[in-house]
Amino acid sequence: GNGKTWLYKNFFSQERINYRVANCTLAASKGSLRNEVFSVCMPENTSTKIGYSETKDASIGLPGIAGAGLSHEGNYDVLQQDALLTAFNQLSKESKGWDGSVIILDNVETIFNNSILMNELADIIILLDDERYSKYNVKFLIVGVPCGVIEYFSKSKNRSSVSNRITELPSVSGFTIEETTQVVEKGFNAMLGAGFSDLVLQGLAGKIHQITLGVPQRVHEYCLSLSYECEDNKNWTINKKVLMSADIDWLTKGLRESYAAIEHHFSGGNGQRRRKQVLFTIGQYKGHQFSTAEIGTLLREQFTATEINSDSGVGSILSRLTKGDSPILTLNKINGTYSFCDPRHIMCLRLILNKKNDESIEKRVFIRH
Repeated sequence: GNGKTWLYKNFFSQERINYRVANCTLAASKGSLRNEVFSVCMPENTSTKIGYSETKDASIGLPGIAGAGLSHEGNYDVLQQDALLTAFNQLSKESKGWDGSVIILDNVETIFNNSILMNELADIIILLDDERYSKYNVKFLIVGVPCGVIEYFSKSKNRSSVSNRITELPSVSGFTIEETTQVVEKGFNAMLGAGFSDLVLQGLAGKIHQITLGVPQRVHEYCLSLSYECEDNKNWTINKKVLMSADIDWLTKGLRESYAAIEHHFSGGNGQRRRKQVLFTIGQYKGHQFSTAEIGTLLREQFTATEINSDSGVGSILSRLTKGDSPILTLNKINGTYSFCDPRHIMCLRLILNKKNDESIEKRVFIRH
């Protein structure tokens, strides 16, 4: 939701670079990344000859006697060129007059758990230095979430060889609090004529930036939900009831699965109080990946009245959040750090969990009456 797709499409169009987008999500159904790359580079309805049959007729007999006819059919396979080379060749032909060609591998994080496709991706990257492939001057752009790219390097069978052939670009960041404020002011005051004061605008922007992480798509979605609630309120007054209704509408439209996953881990079993505190703490953490020690430190800062002498128990709680039918976290076994399965889990944690004065954690129940 930060505009990665728009960014690369806009950049390549401006720089006159010919590109094709291969969706890694579709590669699994096609059984191969090569097949997905081939399908997006070749013209529609392209057929490939994979073999042919040849029939030979012969006749045998004695002089003056009619011969008997014999027929023989031979089946032959056609030697296939690598689908990747065929795709490169086609892309190179279409790039005449352009400043190069790029194949974009989008949604690469969707194949991290598919060892076959991951190994194929590593092989493809390494092959780019082979003369047969490099002569076409085709580059790859791998698009994924930042913690996903890090995870990719840890799972590649040829990690060092692959990393030597890849340059990592800075991640596309979300809105700052100032940019979020500009969006809120322009949308509500300039376009909808809400007439919110600077104080109200700053308060709204702070809340929206906190729960959406500044992700542009989520900022717009929440503002849309809030605008509907304000419109229904007739006088465009912001109050607790209006904000609660906007929270519910935004959650039910985009965070329902995250809510169910968090609810699954929130209660049940021993150590509920500490587990709830850990859930609240990881929701407040700023960053893509975190270690047990980092969460332990933040936990002690968040709950000063609670005696927390060490990180004991925190690691087991984080580990538990990676398990079950609805995991919230994933574990990078290479460096022992954790990351969220979906950034929407962070948004949901920030929206539904509140810290009370006694440092217990309550979960807001979202039921629309």
